[in-house]
Amino acid sequence: MKHSVADLWLAYMRQAGSAEAIRTRMPDDLPNILSVIGTRKCNLQCRHCIFPHDDSLPADSHALGIAVETISRQMPHGFALIHEGRTFSPEHLDWLRAVRQIRPDAYIGLIDNGSYVRHLPEILASGFRFDGLDISIDGPEAVHNRQRCSTTAFRNALTGIDAAHDILVANGSVSALTTLTGLNYDTLVATCDTLTQSIEAWHVTTVTPARPELMPLSVTAEQFKESWRQLKQISKHRPVTLKFYWTDDVPKLIEAVGRKVFDCAFSQAIADYSSVWFEIDGIEIRYFPHSIAPKETFVIDADACFRLPYANAYSLRELQSGISRFGKDFSPLTVGPIGPDNTLSKLYQECVRRWLDMHFEQAIAIEATIFQNQNEHERR
Repeated sequence: MKHSVADLWLAYMRQAGSAEAIRTRMPDDLPNILSVIGTRKCNLQCRHCIFPHDDSLPADSHALGIAVETISRQMPHGFALIHEGRTFSPEHLDWLRAVRQIRPDAYIGLIDNGSYVRHLPEILASGFRFDGLDISIDGPEAVHNRQRCSTTAFRNALTGIDAAHDILVANGSVSALTTLTGLNYDTLVATCDTLTQSIEAWHVTTVTPARPELMPLSVTAEQFKESWRQLKQISKHRPVTLKFYWTDDVPKLIEAVGRKVFDCAFSQAIADYSSVWFEIDGIEIRYFPHSIAPKETFVIDADACFRLPYANAYSLRELQSGISRFGKDFSPLTVGPIGPDNTLSKLYQECVRRWLDMHFEQAIAIEATIFQNQNEHERR
């Protein structure tokens, strides 16, 4: 049985494997998640959002539908298709229903801010139902609204939660996602109090500052200590998962819990498809290694193109022109448009090749300085 690239990553961090083994395995280890950005437009302008706020180019609905169906047919058995927004539109029902028909084995989920309720009649009339709904809750009402630059965002999110089971299959699940920032780091207990019993899972993640504008929102080490204190309090009566996509935030966790505690917990870590997870103080910690980021999900952008991880931090105008607003060459970020004749494996292999050339060595080196320390501790 072949090890997943996440297994190989974990072995390398334990100094029981090699970086070369990771490089060799990555091109053939396809993601089991297909993420679709139905549109770059959004009804909110959230402070922490990875998408640039001024991205107003319309999506190509026809081309997007072809791309989604083409890749869905080739995804591994039991894959998950996640509608990642930015917002839901009734025209997305065409390709969602098509995927349900051609891939009945797929899990189909929706990440939303509650605005899908505006289109509830169309969803109900279509007969389509999601397997899961993930609603964003970033604090109690005043904090959530401040982080999302809106006076109604919180109430809309609660409305979305209340209506969730109308758009879900019979055994569908509802989860909540909180993005931890310098604005809400000390409100996690209060946030937990807003979560209804219908929410089965709660995920907390730090900001991914792929754009420089997002850096000021990242929690400091001292702020994270308060977040961790509140998460420990919450975990006594409600399960919570803390997710890290940004490597720079892991040392903040280490400082909060202590190096010895972290090393002991990480020594028991288990790898899954694209992440490693372990437990500290009853809290599930999940880290998605930056060095193997393409493995997490295959993303189809709103213009039916396939791009490298974190390319959605830039506008479609920048990506389509190949030049950033700072004059940087962005052409390598776009692998290419997806048409009916494209092969998933070839597109993914090209994405991995570029990622390995552009990011892998630096990313794996940084991760080694953080995670391999456990071996030094064990030898002393």
